[in-house]
Amino acid sequence: MPFSVPHPFFRDSANTAAERRNRVCGAYRVTVWLTEKGGSKVKHPLTLFGLFCLAISIVPLFLMARETYINNLLFGRYDIAHAYKGDGFPSVLDTQKIEVNGFTIETREKPTGRKAPEAWWNTEENGEADDIVKLQLLVNGKEISSADEIALSGSDSGSRYWSWLDVLLVKDKKNDEEQITIVQRLSDDSVMQENYRWKIISIAEDGELSEEEIQYRTRSENPLAVRLINFSETGLISMGYYSDLLHYYPSLFYPVLYPFGTAAFGVIFVLLGFFLQRRKKRNAAAASRALL
Repeated sequence: MPFSVPHPFFRDSANTAAERRNRVCGAYRVTVWLTEKGGSKVKHPLTLFGLFCLAISIVPLFLMARETYINNLLFGRYDIAHAYKGDGFPSVLDTQKIEVNGFTIETREKPTGRKAPEAWWNTEENGEADDIVKLQLLVNGKEISSADEIALSGSDSGSRYWSWLDVLLVKDKKNDEEQITIVQRLSDDSVMQENYRWKIISIAEDGELSEEEIQYRTRSENPLAVRLINFSETGLISMGYYSDLLHYYPSLFYPVLYPFGTAAFGVIFVLLGFFLQRRKKRNAAAASRALL
């Protein structure tokens, strides 16, 4: 894709159960290391507990901070909008032909005779099962890319191509350039999230076309692509640039108690333990002087 944003910080941290266990074990090792390095300075139980709370909070807080930083970076540099306007308002593509900045973008649907598995929204709305078609994209009458299968929406509400295809306008405010971006999901609804795939086709102002395949596993290599996928609603669920921590459904435990609560308690306990340790030393010194 012509437009891109450098990806800062470290590589992606997966969210598997094994790695979550490693984080806790790593937090314990960090606490032990700090205790050993601190020698007699780190002895109070509250200090040790506070260090442990801080250690288990550092990784998720770092991941959250990194996601927020990248998101602000993208929002500051790019303006993104739907190219299609339904009822006068920008929305997800719901037509087979659209004129955008002097380019005619079309979709050609070839029926496969197959139906997609019944979706919950079709059941609730008494809609028909989605038809699976081979979708061919055309720009100014010329075929581009390969024809890939998608499921047309059988619902009376929503877009014909919702969650599968959208056309966006992306403006780079730094260079004052605008390009047309077509985002299409390649993986069907039954695929696990870690196996999701998309293709992103970019049309520059001079008509130059470029295509790139994006995979969920390696999405951190192209943060702008992640932003485009989320904006186009072709990701099925919202995802992060490196980690999905900011996109989990919030609860009292997460993120209130963990990691924000554990980090706050960690700071309090470390300071309290340090204060009590110093007071204990002062009392011991005073008792020694009294004996003399």
